[in-house]
Amino acid sequence: MELAPRLALHLAPLPTTVGLFLSPYSSSSPLAPTVPSSGPTNVSALATTSSSMLVRWSEIPEADRNGLVLGYKVDLGINVRYKEKDSDSQPRFWLVEGNSSRSAQLTGLGKYVLYEVQVLAFTRIGDGSPSHPPILERTLDDVPGPPIGILFPEVRTTSVRLIWQPPAAPNGIILVLLQGTGAACSAVHHCSLPFFSTAYQITHRLNATTANTAAVEVLAPSARQYMATGLKPESVYLFRITAQTRKGWGEAAEALVVTTEKRDRPQPPSKPVVQQEDVKARSVLLSWEPGSDGLSPVRYYTIQTRELPSGRWALHSASFRVKATNDIGDSEFSEESESLTTLQAESTPLPLSTAPDEAPTILSVTPHTTTSVLIQWQPPAEDKINGILLGFRIRYRELLYEGLRGFTLRGINNPGAKWAELTCK
Repeated sequence: MELAPRLALHLAPLPTTVGLFLSPYSSSSPLAPTVPSSGPTNVSALATTSSSMLVRWSEIPEADRNGLVLGYKVDLGINVRYKEKDSDSQPRFWLVEGNSSRSAQLTGLGKYVLYEVQVLAFTRIGDGSPSHPPILERTLDDVPGPPIGILFPEVRTTSVRLIWQPPAAPNGIILVLLQGTGAACSAVHHCSLPFFSTAYQITHRLNATTANTAAVEVLAPSARQYMATGLKPESVYLFRITAQTRKGWGEAAEALVVTTEKRDRPQPPSKPVVQQEDVKARSVLLSWEPGSDGLSPVRYYTIQTRELPSGRWALHSASFRVKATNDIGDSEFSEESESLTTLQAESTPLPLSTAPDEAPTILSVTPHTTTSVLIQWQPPAEDKINGILLGFRIRYRELLYEGLRGFTLRGINNPGAKWAELTCK
């Protein structure tokens, strides 16, 4: 029969059977280690801030380990039922090395986001089953981001109408404190204490004056527009709008408006230009001069890309044009930029090639002899290499029961290689 390398077996003669005593692991370990058949138990998650949480767990039952546990992975995903539109729902993993750890502090999370948390253990063979069911935990609330989509659809010489949308990052429930007892309070709860309802605060002032001269108004719960009156004709005003959660007022969104009835669509921007040093393998930096705003400030620009046929070595060739948008509408598109490529033609040097964007994918790592393993991998996708592939580098280290040693590097100078044998010396 075939046994795992370095697995000590003690055979004892018995009348009718042969007993196998396995070392150094427990007598219940299989001859060939596999992945854990269950996840860690007693998984819990506790939000510690608006962007972090602490996850704890207990070890896997011994009978389900199926080998030496080398560490744990915490799988964090946004709960689909509560996922915001266009939010990033890709799962994230936190690696916890060593089998003595029972907790992980997760940082850099979204504010006031409901997450699903699962934990799995891994052996040298691979990942085991995740804990089940997933644990739900929401990060704490925080002050909101700025409202979005500010426009002035109606402008007169002495009045303007402002519209907006709620913050893209509310980071909590947007609130304003209202004092009341009777009917106002009982509409939400029967209470004599302050209660909360949705609100926004709007300030406006002449752009040339100081902030302490601004007019301030807190709007009703359902408000998505505001009419400012009593303004000076042919003047530039600065409007600021903020939202509030129980953590306080958030970041303000600002917009300028001119009190005139002579507004028009903007003129096209100038032809976009690109400096050669601003062309990268995956990005370019465009610049242009704005045209006349038509006495209505430009709210945003739209960039249109046209892909062009490319040479043998070019990864991407394109030209660009730009249009501006104000409260009245869109400008015409600008003149098209000169075409550019993210890599030079074959007859010239390749100054824009850079490191690959993607790592190779390890397909398998299998024991080969008692002192070597065989590794097989898939190279990165062609559009992620960003140049001429020259070779690969393998990094490996020995995993110990209570600690980790440093990495050893081995270079492979054959770009077509898809496997390598590592031998211990």
